[in-house]
Amino acid sequence: MSKTIHVWEPGDPCAFDFTQLVNRGWEVEQGRKLQFHVTEARMLVGNHILGPNEAWREMSRNFRGLLVYNLDTDVDLNDETVSNMVRADAVTVPSEDIRLKVLKVTEMPRDQVLVVPESKAEQIAFWDKLADRKPW
Repeated sequence: MSKTIHVWEPGDPCAFDFTQLVNRGWEVEQGRKLQFHVTEARMLVGNHILGPNEAWREMSRNFRGLLVYNLDTDVDLNDETVSNMVRADAVTVPSEDIRLKVLKVTEMPRDQVLVVPESKAEQIAFWDKLADRKPW
């Protein structure tokens, strides 16, 4: 599996700039279009996939790396959005309050819903370490 992180941003861009991981040896692909060649990537981050999304569902069935649903703001957690979250190996959130909310509605294991640190240096280390994590 390549040392590639693909960040899919169908709506709002991620708060974290993943290109900061290039200096740590990662190849980063980031954009609005989901590239289906990413099945060979180490990690796929889906940012703010709200509501029904067949592309995310298809990727969750075929992706072999670590599939991460990133939620970096507080949003309405409707049934379709929750369905998108539970397809991921991990969900990342910006605060403990949002983490507790996600845990309640998804019933995911506690170690699969993670709070992204606030400082930029800690965020770089967080995402670098997460990308090396094995899917559950």
